[in-house]
Amino acid sequence: MLLLVALDLTGCRKFLNEPSNQNNAPKNLKAYEDILNSADISQSFPHHMMYLTDELQANVTDLDNSPTANAYFWRSQLNRDTDSIPVIWGLLYRGIYKTNFIISNVMNSEDGTEVKKLEIRAEALTLRAIFYFDLLTVYAKAYNITSAVTDPGLPLVTDTAETDIMPQRSSVKETLEAMIADLMLAQTQLPAIANSRTRINKYVAMGMLARIYLYMHDYTQAELFAEKALVAPHTLVNYNEYFVGKPIPAYALDPQILWHREAEHVADMGTFYYDDGLISTFKLNDLRYRVFTVHDGYYHYSPLYTGYGTFGMTFPELYLIKAESLANNNKVNEAMAIINELRFNRILGNLPPLLSAKNKSIALTLIHNERRWELAFKGTRWMDMKRLDALGYMSEVNHIKIFLLLL
Repeated sequence: MLLLVALDLTGCRKFLNEPSNQNNAPKNLKAYEDILNSADISQSFPHHMMYLTDELQANVTDLDNSPTANAYFWRSQLNRDTDSIPVIWGLLYRGIYKTNFIISNVMNSEDGTEVKKLEIRAEALTLRAIFYFDLLTVYAKAYNITSAVTDPGLPLVTDTAETDIMPQRSSVKETLEAMIADLMLAQTQLPAIANSRTRINKYVAMGMLARIYLYMHDYTQAELFAEKALVAPHTLVNYNEYFVGKPIPAYALDPQILWHREAEHVADMGTFYYDDGLISTFKLNDLRYRVFTVHDGYYHYSPLYTGYGTFGMTFPELYLIKAESLANNNKVNEAMAIINELRFNRILGNLPPLLSAKNKSIALTLIHNERRWELAFKGTRWMDMKRLDALGYMSEVNHIKIFLLLL
């Protein structure tokens, strides 16, 4: 059984209680576009979340009290210094503050069309839901339909008004319902094509709904929204083409990336050292390992095209959500057809053995394996560990091995 620690929130109260110092809201749309293009939004993935997972080994010892070590060893507090802005929590609530500012004010802009204002507002609604979802996976119990109504969720901050009172924690159910409501509205107002891969379009909102419903074990809705998101133009890149030295496309050109989101810190993003448990599961002919792995005395993952990593949403993730949802709804053959389509582009030689499953249980095991390999170091593993542990699919994970680089 995976041990999931409820992280202490006492060090986070001060952050939410800070006054907003809000000035008069700008009257031009460019100011709101600038917020959406800012580093607080585009580099909003908390890199400490990676150290919670079973994907990597950290260069820390059990005597280290840094936030990285505290995350890696699942300690009850990430920040020992309670006067500093807490990692993960502070980063994401700062993003929520900025999205709330847009949501509250953009419709009062004096330029631009009504449609454009609604698009910008919908983008902020989607981002707010994404930030809350990240927070929920760290600071709340995994979703359980029988206890979600009473399990503590998150303080739902929905405006930028100055206040001395931190909102009470909503339940897990209420927190998820708030995200879903934002995304349901946003998908109807977002454009089909965004200005760049770092901006949000309607398919990102649909994909986020698919991700949330998967987390909630609502496989009918997860399949529905994965299918809707997969309507967006895309291509599955065949890694056989890149095994011979051809460079992987930069994120701006990668047809597999629906939304590109970077980490807030460049450290380690391109050199995550594989956990022994993950590296041991890769097959020798799996190009997801062979193309992206550098061996220099240690095995580390190198995405090649950006030092900050990419932690947004990919089309392969949507294929995997659809496959897992189909399998859970006993459509095993349809699920395995998707997995085999993906593997055709990932296994050396373009002719991987076709996988088949006699029943739902076998299919889910195969799909969970593919998901782990395909989405390694993409920022989804902690969510998977939480939800799969709740379903009894996770084996015990121990972060006890001390990993030191030789200098």
